[in-house]
Amino acid sequence: MQDLCLLPVAKRLLLVNVLSDGSGDSLGGQNVNDLPAGAMVYVRARNRLYTLRKNLNALIVAGSNGNVVDAVGSSDTAGRFVAVQQWNTGTLSGGTVAITGWDLTRGGLFAVTYVSAGGTQGFLHAAQTALGTVTVTSSSGSDTSIVLVQYFENAES
Repeated sequence: MQDLCLLPVAKRLLLVNVLSDGSGDSLGGQNVNDLPAGAMVYVRARNRLYTLRKNLNALIVAGSNGNVVDAVGSSDTAGRFVAVQQWNTGTLSGGTVAITGWDLTRGGLFAVTYVSAGGTQGFLHAAQTALGTVTVTSSSGSDTSIVLVQYFENAES
């Protein structure tokens, strides 16, 4: 990996307006081959920061939630843009819900909270249960609430 601090700012940090409209002013319009691994892109319309990850696991693919975004030249090896902070919602059924479409590192942190109440609320817990999947469990088996899960990259891992 290149030493990012030795590269010009334009290769380390980009600002774009939208997630993907195919133009050069969108995240999807960037060419991953022109940027080093670790380059950061801020998407104004989403208020979200992405990093370019190269040599990803083949199961980490772009999805509809926007946590992982393909750009020009994207592949497992060439890289994809991954949100440094990711979030998604799900509806509990019987006190649990599995939410897919995440790119998770080993040292990341979860925060989980209620969006709207349903059934009997309990204490919430979120954990990675499979590659790209986060399962939220309530201490109440009759919890049918909508929950929000936030995932934060741990800079020290």
